[in-house]
Amino acid sequence: MKTELVHRFDYVNGSMNIEDIEIISVCSRKRASVDLCIKANFNIAFAHIRLYSRDRYADAVACFDSAELLGKEIERRWRLQAENARLKALLENSKTQLEYDELQAENAKLKEKNAKMNNLLNRGIDILRAWEALKDKDNE
Repeated sequence: MKTELVHRFDYVNGSMNIEDIEIISVCSRKRASVDLCIKANFNIAFAHIRLYSRDRYADAVACFDSAELLGKEIERRWRLQAENARLKALLENSKTQLEYDELQAENAKLKEKNAKMNNLLNRGIDILRAWEALKDKDNE
């Protein structure tokens, strides 16, 4: 999935990573408008919340509080979703770290067992060599 968001405005164009953007609600009671914006070096408006059908200022003013509430709720949910994604990634990383730690502990136990087995094997080889040496002396 492509995560780059490309924008082209007068005098400004470029791109940004969609994973890193922050959505904010910009409200203007004077203009009776609520815009959803991408927070960057400047606010890039991408949606206008309009809860009225006729282009009358009186209708915009009458619906402004509801539009402002909706804008703030969208902003809150965007931040919540971003925080949840961050926490999920942190949890996955923690699980991976825990699994790695468990594997390291298991590996250490296996190395310890391997060292004990090598010691036993070496002792057995030493005993066999000593027995063969005694056998050779008896045959002489």
